[in-house]
Amino acid sequence: MKEMYYHYKTIYTKDTFKEYALVLYHCRGKIRKVICYVLAAFFAFNGIMMVASNTGDILTAMVMLTLAVLLIWYLRTSVSRLSNAMIKNSSDFDEYRVIEYRFFDRYFEVIDLDHETVVEYRDLYDVVFTENYVFFFTKSREAFILEIRSINEKNEFIGFIRDRLKDKVIELIIG
Repeated sequence: MKEMYYHYKTIYTKDTFKEYALVLYHCRGKIRKVICYVLAAFFAFNGIMMVASNTGDILTAMVMLTLAVLLIWYLRTSVSRLSNAMIKNSSDFDEYRVIEYRFFDRYFEVIDLDHETVVEYRDLYDVVFTENYVFFFTKSREAFILEIRSINEKNEFIGFIRDRLKDKVIELIIG
């Protein structure tokens, strides 16, 4: 029989989904953010330099500045739309669901009603710790939300997870 290290029960409520929306807002599209900001800075710099040095026509400079503004607008609205949709969906969630988590050495089990999911630590690509929750994101685009309110318990659990995810990303988001 495998040794169980941790055993938690989490109650999913509207607040759980609101927290999930904020984590998605923070984590989603990091590469897209970097690309958009670099392109926006490039277009803005070229547009300003064309106007300042009188090397290009004003229309080309305005087009570049407009592209920079549109890239930043796209980035802001696309990510916020996703989190707003999550918050809106959470308002439709009136019931409480109890999810049970069992953590073992090489995997953890998630038990939801009568459905059991086994997730191996190597199948995770991101783990995010917030003030009250732990978010596990798998390579198959699943997300599992665990609530841990005790600071001491959370610090101990972070150590447990870090030992098993040596090469994975672990993020701490405070607040």
